[in-house]
Amino acid sequence: MVPRPETEELVEFLKSDIRYPISDIVDVGTGSGVIALGLAAKLPEARVLAVDVSDDALALAQENAARLDLSGQVRFLKSRLLENVDGIFDLIVANLPYISTQDRHTLSREVLSDPEVALFAGTRGDELVRELVSQAPSRLRPGGMLALEIGLGQSEAILSALAEKNYRDICSKNDYNGVTRFLFARYG
Repeated sequence: MVPRPETEELVEFLKSDIRYPISDIVDVGTGSGVIALGLAAKLPEARVLAVDVSDDALALAQENAARLDLSGQVRFLKSRLLENVDGIFDLIVANLPYISTQDRHTLSREVLSDPEVALFAGTRGDELVRELVSQAPSRLRPGGMLALEIGLGQSEAILSALAEKNYRDICSKNDYNGVTRFLFARYG
């Protein structure tokens, strides 16, 4: 579970765009913890919850938190998306698996060395992201933000899903390669 440059770019977008007090953050699909730990370092007053379905991912993220002296600020929880999560958050951020199982043959060996649970989301590739879009409103404070990293060619469908679920202030940002990779939306 090696963080890709795009995920680090998402953290940088969030760090530079945070203009209001954020006290509660959940990182869904935390993997190695790069998003949760990056935001915890930037916002020492925030409470950060890092969730993942994988015990191995959570163990790695906890090791990274200890190495960065952030263990006291970040809690870890095993959960499939938001199923085991309690509370209301100012920010829900996610870099979920977004690769279609049908695209396995197009991936590099480096990418394929990551666990399958961290890569593949179903036949379309956006299934987990769409599920989170549906779950997030019940866990966001009024005006809270959902921030997503998505796969190639998924922006239009997910932007439509956000609009259908009554999110507002929906916007997208390109990664360093000019690809629409990040979606941001507020709810309530």
